[in-house]
Amino acid sequence: MLSQPKAILAALFIFTGASTAAQADVPKVVVSIKPLHSIVSAVMGDLGKPTLLVKGATTPHAYSLKPSDAKAINDADVIVWVGEGLETFLTKPLLSLSKKPSIVTMTQNDRIYTLEIRDKNGEVHEDEHAHKHESSIDPHIWMDPRNMSELARTVGQVLGDVDPDNARKYKENAQVLIFKTEKVSKKFEFGLYAERGRPFFVFHDAYQYLERGFGLNVAGFLAVDPNRRPSVKRLHEARALIEKSQSVCVMSEPQFDSKLMKTLVEGMDINMGQLDAIGADLTPGPEMYIQMMEMNLVSLKKCLTWKK
Repeated sequence: MLSQPKAILAALFIFTGASTAAQADVPKVVVSIKPLHSIVSAVMGDLGKPTLLVKGATTPHAYSLKPSDAKAINDADVIVWVGEGLETFLTKPLLSLSKKPSIVTMTQNDRIYTLEIRDKNGEVHEDEHAHKHESSIDPHIWMDPRNMSELARTVGQVLGDVDPDNARKYKENAQVLIFKTEKVSKKFEFGLYAERGRPFFVFHDAYQYLERGFGLNVAGFLAVDPNRRPSVKRLHEARALIEKSQSVCVMSEPQFDSKLMKTLVEGMDINMGQLDAIGADLTPGPEMYIQMMEMNLVSLKKCLTWKK
């Protein structure tokens, strides 16, 4: 018979070993960008933490994989990304994986609505009823919280399939998150009711889903390619568009050079604000997406106020 101290130690060992084994069984999840990582983090909850690839204020438009990223991708059980129209750095690696993880691609989810990419004049040239190819889809899908509700639901299902023992927990976490994203949607719907239709100008066309989803009016954008500095000609075109549309405000972005936007509206009596599509300065985690969207709501409300 074991002495009391030894029995306690044995019980602790068994408990610790079981806990470690349970933790080891949780799927290894890799997520491309911070907004998606936030959703997956919330769905996983206390069961585990997903690996984030694009960190800080880095833009996914020009990201290059690091050796540690490649290892994480090869070891992953689940990979979550928007699609090849945004994270081009993932396209080839996902085709040459040694194992077959479950891959969640937002642009291929039938429950998530997508919009066509617009040209520098804000126009779509393809037939709106035609089949949307990956290259023609505006990839900034996460900017409508209702799309993120669908992502949460999908991630909860996929994680439950990979990890059946915790399926109920993933589903419960997803439902809690869906309540939060739907609440944010209501805030945008009613919080910007008075500002609907007021034209504003942005750095690059990352906010079409906000515009279409909540009756906003993006009059235009400066950068056709956010990775390339706009030409002097483009600056003149954009300035003319701001004046023609009688835009109430212009919005810069924290991950891009704000001096360009100041140069663009020099001498104009116009509001200036900032929108964040990536959560540049926010800490990654389950609350990050909600925080980012609420910050954008406050920024829009302030910037779209008429000057007195």
